[in-house]
Amino acid sequence: MASNLNSCLTGSVLVVMLVTFCTVTSAFEIIPDIPVLTTTPGIRFLPANPRPAVTLEIFIDLNCPDSLAQWEILKPVQVHFGTDKLDIVVQQMPLPYHRNAFLCTKGLYVIENSPVAALLFSYVEESMTMWRNFSTSQTVNMSETEVLEMLTDMANRVTGINKTLFSSTINLYEANTRAAWKFAVKRGVAVTPAFFLNGVELGIGIESPSFSDWVTFLDPIVNS
Repeated sequence: MASNLNSCLTGSVLVVMLVTFCTVTSAFEIIPDIPVLTTTPGIRFLPANPRPAVTLEIFIDLNCPDSLAQWEILKPVQVHFGTDKLDIVVQQMPLPYHRNAFLCTKGLYVIENSPVAALLFSYVEESMTMWRNFSTSQTVNMSETEVLEMLTDMANRVTGINKTLFSSTINLYEANTRAAWKFAVKRGVAVTPAFFLNGVELGIGIESPSFSDWVTFLDPIVNS
């Protein structure tokens, strides 16, 4: 009798445990650490459809001269391999110690979503070319409004975008820029330029890779 009772009690405990486990697991939620973007972020030198198997991501800062150097090198790298073999994706990482990088990145999204979106690269290149003008040391005595006026003039000059449209809508892209920054940080990016090949971070030495360096490194991968 005692044996049967123990068996019943043991069975009851197991049932309770199973019910509890099921209750806990059914309440499981997937909660991302950062907002999940509705589309894969980044801009491309030469968009392709379908996309090739090899993707090289570069994270840049729009006020970073090293980012500008690699931008100029990777454009011919993309042409060299073609869109059927290599997809180069440019991601944004506005560094916190570049005072105006965040503002310039917001401007990027204004252009991207404007009638002059086709001239987005002109805006990106000019922002990086003018990195000295937007540097902390050059703008330390300027107000945010004065810096925005300088950026608006630049955007109008290289893309033709209406100045009022640019300056009045730039703050609408605060969330986009924060999401881009969080995306970069979550990937472990702390400097620019930073590189990922098919999701794997590439360790880059002190010297910036040249065109020939990239071709030598990528050739056996994209042609495998």
